[in-house]
Amino acid sequence: MTRHISEVYKEEASAVIDAKISVLSAWQSAGKIPYVLSGGSKPRRGDDGLPILDYFPHNPSEFCKWLPAMNARSTLEAHKEFSEFRSISPSTLGQTHNKERSKRVTELLDKLKRIAEIQCLQDNPMFVNEALSKERDFWKQIAMEGTKDVIKQRRKAARMERLYRREVRTRESNDNTNAEIIEDLEGKVGALTKELSKVRPIKASSKR
Repeated sequence: MTRHISEVYKEEASAVIDAKISVLSAWQSAGKIPYVLSGGSKPRRGDDGLPILDYFPHNPSEFCKWLPAMNARSTLEAHKEFSEFRSISPSTLGQTHNKERSKRVTELLDKLKRIAEIQCLQDNPMFVNEALSKERDFWKQIAMEGTKDVIKQRRKAARMERLYRREVRTRESNDNTNAEIIEDLEGKVGALTKELSKVRPIKASSKR
């Protein structure tokens, strides 16, 4: 059966979003945005003498328009997901079926902006202490979010356990009720069979 073109587009757009999320997630987990390299493995430096961070989107609109051409070759080579990048409409990210993806994008962009700030401070000798302080606060927040997620999952598991036990009790109660009904019916059938056995068949009248 041929699928409707809208379904095909929806799947392709979702794959693009997932590919971009995968790259951002990798950077967030590493706590580092790639630098633009200037031959070999040395970061290219700007007019201020500081290393230049590679491109990353700062808001959902930029995320949707993000293309491989915006990044350095070294960054592209490090992530195969770039081959799936396409420009999509911001309205696509805002659709109902992409609600969780949109939420994840916003969370990642907020974290990456903080990471970029920390990296810029780290690269400047005048702000090393401030960079360390901000980096400490960032990872403390990540740890707290992880703890909250674990607690949330535990609560969900406990809720599902309660629902399961309630369902088991309901089924057992229904089974007991059904057993009583069946036993009562069997008793009535037995009594009726007994009564019927006492009834003698009527003999046909003899021919004269």
